Amino acid sequence: MKKTLLFLLLAVSAVSCFDQGDCLDYSTNLAGAVLLDAQTGTSATVAMDSIVVDGVNLPQYTSQSISSFRLPLNSTRDSVAARFYYEGGYHSLTLRFVKSVMVLSPRCGARTYFKELTVAETTFNQVLVTNSKLLNTTSVNIKIYL
Repeated sequence: MKKTLLFLLLAVSAVSCFDQGDCLDYSTNLAGAVLLDAQTGTSATVAMDSIVVDGVNLPQYTSQSISSFRLPLNSTRDSVAARFYYEGGYHSLTLRFVKSVMVLSPRCGARTYFKELTVAETTFNQVLVTNSKLLNTTSVNIKIYL
C-alpha cells in the first residue's frame, strides 16, 4: 500500500512539472563556417576585405583576419549567396536549405528551423557540410578548404 501511494505521488508530481511547454529555442539562422588549408587540413586565417551576403545590406567581417565566421540565412528564401573578397582572391558560395516553421506551444510562438543545408555552387577548392541542421548548440556547419 505504501509503495502504491508513493508511486502515485511521484507520478502526479512528475506530470505537474511538465504542464507548460518548454520555450527553449535552439534554432538559429546563422551557418557556422571554418576556413581550412586545402593541403594540410589545418585552420587557415585569412585577411578578409569583406563578405557580401545577398539580402543583407551591410558587408560582413570587413577588414578582419578570420579563421571562422557565421553566414546569415534569410527565412524568406531557400538559398543564400555570398561573395568573399580577401587577400589575393575572390570566391563565391551558394548554399541551399529547407526551412520549417514549428509552434512548440501557443505560449512559445512560432520558430523557424533551417535544415538540409547543401552546397549549391562554389568557387572554393572544396566545401563540406558537416552538420546540415542549424542549431545554436552547433558551432560548425560547413568547412571551407582554401
